[in-house]
Amino acid sequence: LVRFFNRQLELWDDARKRYTDLKTVVTKELEDEDTGIILKAQFNPARIVSTAASIDKKAIAARPCFLCKDNRLKEQMVKPLHTAEAETAMDLLVNPFPILPEHFTIPAREHQPQNISGVYGEIYHVLDCYPELTVFYNGPKCGASCPDHLHLQAGTTGVVPIQAQWARISRTARIVVSVADGEDISIINGYVTPAMLVRARS
Repeated sequence: LVRFFNRQLELWDDARKRYTDLKTVVTKELEDEDTGIILKAQFNPARIVSTAASIDKKAIAARPCFLCKDNRLKEQMVKPLHTAEAETAMDLLVNPFPILPEHFTIPAREHQPQNISGVYGEIYHVLDCYPELTVFYNGPKCGASCPDHLHLQAGTTGVVPIQAQWARISRTARIVVSVADGEDISIINGYVTPAMLVRARS
């Protein structure tokens, strides 16, 4: 994975520059007075392409899908993810607009809407193959800049503040549904906003 990442940056000047620029991104820590939880505000101008992308139906219909194989830039390398158990075949790409020191996009090979229901197994597969990563999903109405193409993201673990402070935050989890030992759904009230936690081994 490290070789793939480094080789991609050797071959893709624009992406390499954005990863270099990421080292100079300005961050500010903000402490929530009620919980003591630290949040980070990040000023990362290169991300404006993703964060300000228009995702209304008209804008999406007017642009080619940049996660589809035929529309990707020629510099973009692909690492196929192979698993017999996966419901959805996916590839691993270096994200050219990073928020993490190593940041990947994991799109489905077939164009389909952003919907997590078919890729829970693929999350486990990625983590089995690359336990040093954190895998995350942005819903179509929760920040995904490509809501028309199913994808996950992955990156350097331990950097995202909620993960770095997880030992403290998770102590406030209150189980509401227990399925098996170590598998449950909980509500977390000791965070800056209420959150739902799903813990599963299967």
